[in-house]
Amino acid sequence: MLYSVVVPDAGGDTMWANTRAAYDSLGAPLRRFCDDLIGVHYSPHYARVVAEGGGNTWHGQKLEELPPVEHPVVRVHPETKRKNLFVNPGFTVGLKDIPGSQGKALLRLLYNHMTAPEFLVRYKWSSGTLAFWDNRTTMHYGIYDYDGARRVMHRVILRGDKPQGPASPA
Repeated sequence: MLYSVVVPDAGGDTMWANTRAAYDSLGAPLRRFCDDLIGVHYSPHYARVVAEGGGNTWHGQKLEELPPVEHPVVRVHPETKRKNLFVNPGFTVGLKDIPGSQGKALLRLLYNHMTAPEFLVRYKWSSGTLAFWDNRTTMHYGIYDYDGARRVMHRVILRGDKPQGPASPA
């Protein structure tokens, strides 16, 4: 959830991509290929924050490090049972068992597909509005085009579930 407190006169919009629609529109052979892939997720920025002692408590436990984690590239939504792409350029750094440039090229293809105009919505904030979305089926991006103007947002992140892929045990 994101609540706008102060918004600039111009700029500062947020864009969301519908990762379920993007998955559904992949060619059938590419969908089947992606169904079995595992993404490697890591954020050097957040790892550094944890290492420096900020934001380092999770479920009441003190984190000493933030190692890479693996998640399915295609996630099955726990309520709808629909599939969607579960990668994003901010956290997915590679693909398990697909080395270096091969994995990065496939991820670029998926990112370009997911951010095609037909899968995007752009929201212009007004002060006092609330956005609530399902991070399991979208990815979002705040556009920094307000050149130092003031933008204050309050963010709440709900604890999620463990991503399950098509081949994950139930």
